Amino acid sequence: MPVDAHASPRHRISQALHSIVPAQAETEVVVVDKDLLIFRASVVTASVHHEFDVTWVGEGWPAEIRRALAAVGSVTAMAAKRFSPGALELLREANVGWLDETGQANVSVPSGLVLFREPHPDTSRPTQIPTRWTRSVITVAEALLAGSAPTVADVEAHTGLSRGSVTNALRFLEGQALLKRPGPERGPNSGRHIESLEQLLDAYTTAAGQAWRTADILLFHRVWRDSLQGLVSDLAPALNSAPVTWAAGGTTAAQLVAPYLTSLTVLQLYVPAELLKAPQQLAHLLEARAVKRGHRIEVRAFPTPTSLPDRSVHGVPVVPWFRTYADLMARGGREAEAAQHLKETISVGATTQSQRP
Repeated sequence: MPVDAHASPRHRISQALHSIVPAQAETEVVVVDKDLLIFRASVVTASVHHEFDVTWVGEGWPAEIRRALAAVGSVTAMAAKRFSPGALELLREANVGWLDETGQANVSVPSGLVLFREPHPDTSRPTQIPTRWTRSVITVAEALLAGSAPTVADVEAHTGLSRGSVTNALRFLEGQALLKRPGPERGPNSGRHIESLEQLLDAYTTAAGQAWRTADILLFHRVWRDSLQGLVSDLAPALNSAPVTWAAGGTTAAQLVAPYLTSLTVLQLYVPAELLKAPQQLAHLLEARAVKRGHRIEVRAFPTPTSLPDRSVHGVPVVPWFRTYADLMARGGREAEAAQHLKETISVGATTQSQRP
């Protein structure tokens, strides 16, 4: 099904719904709550009228499902671009239906409507262990730094990656001596654990920093007296009211979570990759103009599903602490000092961590 990534959530839900109902069915999607992105979907088949509420969650990663479940509460279904395996598991556990833009769905309505097009389960076997820090390895490392146990099941649920990708990434980290297996490779005592959270953080930071330096970036200029105050009072409320996932990163996130630098001139933000490919739309959302230099806002795409915001400070969503730390270390100088202050503030690496399955 052709997808317009820049269309409104209502239109995208409508298109996804239209692709999975019988050809003779009539469909309509109307707004119920524009802030929470809740919509009412109507389907008429054989003169029977069915209705159910559905909320748009974005890309379809586990972190987005958790936020939606916390914010929305009871809802019949959720819709997204493409739900990951881990996200689908969360939806099943919460007894929430779903439909996405790949044409897959699992929705059951009390009036008798059943929409069922399940994806095939991932039965792929691990192929080759990575020889370098790939995006999947960085994602798995972030899951571990966020508190996931170093097991395939736990990391798969946290990241939404396939079982094969998680297995290979964990094997790579074990090969780098960042994970240890004190017992046999198989059996009840075969579980991995993190021997040193500090070493895992250092290795992850180096890899994430290298990827950060080569990532695509858009620069924007907007006039305000104080960048951080402007973000909190003006920009954040506007972005929060738009149907987009975004977050502060780098020095911006650090100044909100653990202030250290005396001033903040440039805001560093993250948005979905598809929005980064639409600079005019992004400029409109930021109420700014694109520039090549003299910028006040830097925007990058979320590098991993585990770098989506995990909290808000003064109404500003911020990326997880490990992503903020890696951003700061990649810049070096005073920003590296701010990274150490952040780590001390949240007591990272104060003790050796042993996470056992």
